[in-house]
Amino acid sequence: MKTAYSQKFQRELDYEQLLSLLEYDIQNDPKLSNLPQDLRDEICSDLICPECGARGGRIIAPSISKGKIIRQAHFRFRSSSDKSVHHSLCDFFDELNSKNQPDHCIDFINSKDRSDETQKIRELVIKAISQGILSQLDIRNMRQHFFDIKVAHQFTMDVSPDALRWTSQLSRLFHHKDEVSFNPIHGELPFFNWRNAAINEFVKENRDLIEMAHNRWWGYVHNKEIEEKTLTFVKEMQGQSVFDVTQLESKYRETIKLAYFIARNVNDHKISDSNLLERGIRAVVAFAALLLYISDWNLDLAISKLVKIYKSPDPIDKNLGNVIGLNPFHDFVVWATIMKAKEVALHSPNGFDYESQINAIEQRLREEYRQWQINEKGYLEKDDIRTFYQNGSN
Repeated sequence: MKTAYSQKFQRELDYEQLLSLLEYDIQNDPKLSNLPQDLRDEICSDLICPECGARGGRIIAPSISKGKIIRQAHFRFRSSSDKSVHHSLCDFFDELNSKNQPDHCIDFINSKDRSDETQKIRELVIKAISQGILSQLDIRNMRQHFFDIKVAHQFTMDVSPDALRWTSQLSRLFHHKDEVSFNPIHGELPFFNWRNAAINEFVKENRDLIEMAHNRWWGYVHNKEIEEKTLTFVKEMQGQSVFDVTQLESKYRETIKLAYFIARNVNDHKISDSNLLERGIRAVVAFAALLLYISDWNLDLAISKLVKIYKSPDPIDKNLGNVIGLNPFHDFVVWATIMKAKEVALHSPNGFDYESQINAIEQRLREEYRQWQINEKGYLEKDDIRTFYQNGSN
């Protein structure tokens, strides 16, 4: 972890900031070889995870080779047996295997990886803190707020890949809902499409289920990347405790609404559903969530705070923005899709085999046509029999 929350200084700090505030001379000890044990113990008792509140943070010294830092110093929260002490639902639980900063963490510290959008949001955060509109304690408390919701609404991942594919297939059928209903006389047409008729009949018989599958979250982005990521989550997390993201629906809607407003009216960004996934725009989402959190999720109040922040003078202390921002809605669309698949699966009594259900309906329609021919003509002509079975084999 790049930063941890200091209870003593009531802010999120990286190791250099923390040691500087503790008046330790890093310049003369860049490898932290001489960091006294009593100071290490003080740090360990002071630091907590900014998300789950785990205690016992320790500084891991940087790796230096030939005078160059090849691994930055950072914090770890491990037990004496070297096991993670983070909560299992904390995004930092598997910290040893996390090669990169988690997607939900917006890095305002690393100047080498700072988009224009992130830089602009950093400036607004600095202004807000300098004016007392928000504090780093607010940022810490917001993390805790969302983590508590996550812990309170867990379920065991039991959504199968088949259920996920089934839901996607149903969603794609939504445009068939107003097609012409089947009538046996349609079979008299020379190029009648039996499969399409079977699909239309399936849609008519499963209208409620298809509407349920198609009911997307506001701000939903439907693309191949999302589908692949959703399938990966489902496969990798089977049997694990995961978060029911639907508990954040109302807050998600308000946050995305405010993020659009900020991007279009403050940053002059041509924002769309697709680029909400970009790292820079995620910084806007993180800031929008923070404004709403300190405004008790009142959109008008959050916008009034935004205006006040924007009109504030530039702060003297630029280090106030040295904080890792939180986008609490990272992968929200992925998890919302999983929850939708879970709901659809519970209302699918005939299973998830789409092709077998369509084939069964097609055979039923062909049989209805055959019976119609008999009733209308009193018999089946040889050409009718041959045509019927030729079509049936296609």
